[in-house]
Amino acid sequence: MKKLILSVFMLSYCMLTAQNVLNTTLIDIPYIGNNGGAHLLNWSFNDDNSEIYLYTYSHINGSQIITNQKEITEAEEQHNEKSLVGKLLSSASIDNMFENTVIPVVHEKIINADDLSSVSSKKLLFHKVDDVPNDKSVYFKRSSGMIDVSFPFETGSEIKYHYQDINVPLKYAPKYNEDILTLSYIELRGEGFLGLKNIKPTLVSKRGFFTYDNSKGYISKTETTDIAMLSDDDRLKGYDFIQNSDQVFDKTYLAWFVNEDDLSKYRQVIADEKGNLTINSFDFDAPRKLKIFNKAVYNKDLELTGIINVFGYDKKGKKNKDLYPVNRFDIIYTNPNGEIVFNTKIDHGTEKKYKNVITPILVLEKDNRQLKFINNHIESLFKSNYERFNLNKEGTTELISSKKYFEIKNDARINYYDYLSDFDRIDKIGDFYVVRKVIAEEIEVPETGSNSSISTQKKETDTRINLTILDENFEPVDFKSFSVDSSIIGKLNFQTIETNDNEIVFLARKENLYYIVKINQTSSSIPKVEFFPLDIEYAKSSTPILYFGAFTQNFALVDKKTREIYLINQFYDYKTYNAKVIDKVGITKIGY
Repeated sequence: MKKLILSVFMLSYCMLTAQNVLNTTLIDIPYIGNNGGAHLLNWSFNDDNSEIYLYTYSHINGSQIITNQKEITEAEEQHNEKSLVGKLLSSASIDNMFENTVIPVVHEKIINADDLSSVSSKKLLFHKVDDVPNDKSVYFKRSSGMIDVSFPFETGSEIKYHYQDINVPLKYAPKYNEDILTLSYIELRGEGFLGLKNIKPTLVSKRGFFTYDNSKGYISKTETTDIAMLSDDDRLKGYDFIQNSDQVFDKTYLAWFVNEDDLSKYRQVIADEKGNLTINSFDFDAPRKLKIFNKAVYNKDLELTGIINVFGYDKKGKKNKDLYPVNRFDIIYTNPNGEIVFNTKIDHGTEKKYKNVITPILVLEKDNRQLKFINNHIESLFKSNYERFNLNKEGTTELISSKKYFEIKNDARINYYDYLSDFDRIDKIGDFYVVRKVIAEEIEVPETGSNSSISTQKKETDTRINLTILDENFEPVDFKSFSVDSSIIGKLNFQTIETNDNEIVFLARKENLYYIVKINQTSSSIPKVEFFPLDIEYAKSSTPILYFGAFTQNFALVDKKTREIYLINQFYDYKTYNAKVIDKVGITKIGY
């Protein structure tokens, strides 16, 4: 086994070297609509990453008139004394939309990705008239008393595009009504004062998407749809949903139910995105307890191959110890669609120490007949072992190694629990694996709204990023721990920049704090890990949460070819317009 290298870094702010911050720019967001400014922002590269397209959205009040130039000319000949507005009204047919309505406004700003200079900008109105006759167009009429939005559009300006066709003139804007994010989960709905009676688990789907609202213009929106009321299925009558047993793998949803009167009868529910249910029945010879549910199984390249579920001893089955000793476990291995690969029994632990002896950190498939467990063998509150064992479908186990669940190096104790148990992510680099886990702590902060200077409350905040390097046999060979500013309350968000056999790079953001972690593999030696807090000037005074609407999966643009990262920070103007509108945007370009 490779020699364990211990490197624990408790870093404060050491600034990223100046040459990594390549350029910055501060962009004014124009006065484009209701309350004077934009209420939504998003951005994108063009096809070759040479330009950045920045979109801001608002709306104005006005009227839409359906007419054509011929009708306007005829009206002009008949009513020369009238104003252009009068001519438009005279020429408009009775079914035209004269009334005051919300008309969406979009501003497109194009920025050169190389030097962050401005390339061009334009502002467009979009109409809401469906089925415009082929020989007519939609024209804009200003509302009386409308605020000056410094527009190139005056009464009589043609509005060329329907709001659903935003991507015709604005190619890199979000696609209308297209999902930005989807999520499926079980929602427990009950009756009574606290909703605890007659609980019915319902499979629901939530989507976030870019769309249009009649009163606000373009917005990001969430929508929840019921897919299936699980308890209504006749095969689940008399069964209770086991809380926290639900899990989504790609487009497959899994959950567990137990018979309300008989703990030896379990049902595994597999649902697809349309709500079609497959139900696996597991009837044991004695009451059992679901100990580990829906644990992912990977191959050596970290591709999902299946899921395991582990059943163990339940005290209601103590009369059946001849069939089920307390240290006997049922292990059910299914593929990601819930089809059973094998179902076997193993004995693990002892009659005195059995409750948590199978607590998998990671499970690997060697082939369809064998699984490799990286396991936290918990004997008591103060004693655990890091063990590796193989399991075949016949129930035969082979212990590979076992050692204490911590390391002592240079008088420092490295508790594996802080690094490996319930980790957040695992990546492969060369022959090694990198496990990431975020540590959160409760800290004392001033109580909100308190008049007392000494009144405090406890709030949880992410304080450290812990990384573990595992060798090809999944033995820990290196540990890193990086501190993040605990004075800023919040959760860390991550964005993966690179992940391949030679390099892993990821960004971390906590409110207005940014960090970059680089892991490099240059030979057969243990990968090198570097951690840099980023000194982003615009982040120090900008609004912490990006105002992209409800959903944004990535907070940075990345050009992998040039190895450059673009970060955005927003500044709001509350005083001028007495509303939350975007005033400026700062863009920082970083090399990695």
